[in-house]
Amino acid sequence: MPKIKPSVFISHAVFEADIINKLVDYLQTVLPDVSFFVSSSYDSLKPGAIWWDEIRQTLANVKIILACVSRQSIGKPWILFESGVGVGCKALLIPVILDDLPFSELSLPLSMFQSIQLDQVGLSSLVELISQNTGTRISNEHILKEPIPRFTEIPISIESSMGVYSGTNRYDITSGWQRYAGNHHTFQIRKNYLSIGESFSDGFRYPPSDSLIAPWKHLAFRIKRTQDVYFYAVLRCLDGSMPKIFVSSIVNTWGFTSDPTDEYRVPMVSIPKGRWQVIVVNLRSLERELKSPIQSIAGFRVRGPLLLSHIWCVDNLAYISDEFLNDATILSYPGST
Repeated sequence: MPKIKPSVFISHAVFEADIINKLVDYLQTVLPDVSFFVSSSYDSLKPGAIWWDEIRQTLANVKIILACVSRQSIGKPWILFESGVGVGCKALLIPVILDDLPFSELSLPLSMFQSIQLDQVGLSSLVELISQNTGTRISNEHILKEPIPRFTEIPISIESSMGVYSGTNRYDITSGWQRYAGNHHTFQIRKNYLSIGESFSDGFRYPPSDSLIAPWKHLAFRIKRTQDVYFYAVLRCLDGSMPKIFVSSIVNTWGFTSDPTDEYRVPMVSIPKGRWQVIVVNLRSLERELKSPIQSIAGFRVRGPLLLSHIWCVDNLAYISDEFLNDATILSYPGST
């Protein structure tokens, strides 16, 4: 019996493969007669197949394309390309929003079609649409009435070793820094922490090209204050702008100032010198103060002197272990909920 051709093509960014795999597992449970082709999955490609030929042939035969996007992946050209090819082949295009990306930020061709968000109502609608347009039955309907699984938020305990944490990924915090001001000899690797700079004149950035694509809703860092604190996070917004969040002990008001115009100031509460402390900035609480929705965290700047052991970029504080959060100082925009 010949292999059934895929009925649903799923286009997504490679770095969101874990989310997509969980979504496919869920859809396959309620739609067992539907074949799903995941564009980055080795299971969907035949051994020895030329990948573009295989994808092109699949797009020519599918009934539905799920274009899965988030704040991090909305600008990925391959998703837009695959979506456009599929629409040209008369497939139904359904944009699936994986997080809280505003509908208004969808670009062509995605903005031409009704999009779905992965909440309880949206997921049920997605299952109904796939069933209707593929002529297949819905199985295990009771699952649709149960609380939806967490596709994008999986609470875990992070190991306590020093590092830069982007979601569940850990990067070596001792490498990848570049001096942009002052003396490069003032950057020193100590046991379990970094000693960065001897004065404000010494500035270092990580990574050099602001190339991170890190979750953004909560920014946290573990520091030992010796003098004033100057910590910057570079944001990547959906309009292409890259403002900086400036967390410092020298400022006492929230917001942008006239000089420099791209720095949004976040005042630190008074923290003692000489002991380790975790600072958490609730970026979600201040997003409305920016001109464009936040897409990701792209990098960091630190002015000396500062002792630093950890940086976290997470969408859920459950990604940070309790040993760090128990005594953390959480900074949220005044009046936010």
